[in-house]
Amino acid sequence: MRTRETQPMPTTCTVLAPAPTPLLVEYDALGQDYPTRVGGQRVTVHMPELVDPNGTWPKLRTSDHVPWHPALDELLDDPDDPARGGWGHEQQRSALLNAVALTIPLEGDTVDHMDPAISAVAAALDSWWDGIELWSIVLQGLAGSSRRSTSGATLHGVDDRRRWTRGGGHVLVVPGGVAGLSAVQLRWVLAQVEADRRPPIERTLLVSRTDDDPRGQVLAAGTAAEVALATAVRAELLERDIDARTIEDMVEGAAGMVGLYDLATASLPSPLPVRRRRLMGELAGPRNRAAHRAEQSDPAVVARARQVAWERVEHLAPLDAPPSPPRPPTGSLTITLSRR
Repeated sequence: MRTRETQPMPTTCTVLAPAPTPLLVEYDALGQDYPTRVGGQRVTVHMPELVDPNGTWPKLRTSDHVPWHPALDELLDDPDDPARGGWGHEQQRSALLNAVALTIPLEGDTVDHMDPAISAVAAALDSWWDGIELWSIVLQGLAGSSRRSTSGATLHGVDDRRRWTRGGGHVLVVPGGVAGLSAVQLRWVLAQVEADRRPPIERTLLVSRTDDDPRGQVLAAGTAAEVALATAVRAELLERDIDARTIEDMVEGAAGMVGLYDLATASLPSPLPVRRRRLMGELAGPRNRAAHRAEQSDPAVVARARQVAWERVEHLAPLDAPPSPPRPPTGSLTITLSRR
């Protein structure tokens, strides 16, 4: 009688992947696994779990089901190091994560840090984190945050011989005070990154400048509004079977934001949410002064310009993404992490 051969279990390696910019997530996103692809390789993203979320001192820890090597715990001990600052910082209803765990199916039959699958993930990790950060700040509206990464992302793992590190260090500054990604949003973001999709340009513009560049923020807000207006007008006129060259002549002949507003008002079937006078006073005017006089705008002007642009983009180019959890207004929290 012939016996069935036992198929060997696939060899996997679970690694620590510090985030070049800490990831703000809601409590419901913690303690879950998220299958995705990085560098063409199947991986499972493991989120740390929250212990005693309703207690006085909620803490993040490695989920019991994650195949975690104890040697990696040494990398989670130093609060001044993104790779050693624990899993993250708990906040009210959300957590700012320093890292996630990744389980990678290997091509070889032993755990080796030079395995082609690990090499492929390590090579793609910077781009993967960049995509997650970009979609996250678009969904969370984190324009004006002082985000920066001075070096590359890293992987930390353990093979048969020693603990290993692939990648470089980083210096990070991020704000708090906003809703984190929910579990549904995080799965959606990972799907966008896996498919190599990026946010529309008008969304990217709204989050492209930092607080130390107020003039750039106003210019970007104005450009975002113009892109949204022009895109909506093109789409509407194409639906009417108007020649593409004629449409481009109309858009270019509109000569700026206010002209595009008038063209959109005449072309689009529904009224625009921002009145012409408000557009001119709070966005077009500050944008023109910033562009033609190199004028630096004060924070109140920047905030109003961004708000008008955001309302315009939300109306003309709504993002087909899960909504953010509701949050009352709070002050911002800045956390600086640096690797030694």
